[in-house]
Amino acid sequence: MRRLVKILRENDDGSTAATAVRVGLHTVPAGGYGLADMAERAEALGGSFTAGPTGWLAKATLPL
Repeated sequence: MRRLVKILRENDDGSTAATAVRVGLHTVPAGGYGLADMAERAEALGGSFTAGPTGWLAKATLPL
């Protein structure tokens, strides 16, 4: 199952940071490439991606 999240966007020093907050379950089965795909997409846009050591925090920084 995928988790539904709410994205909180913050503008800071010319960049945009988005925080995902879990708000519930989605009925569509999980799939895709997970963290590796997110990192690849962020880098393709000239940004960066990190995931916290416990897997509960993922942060992407993208240029505007």
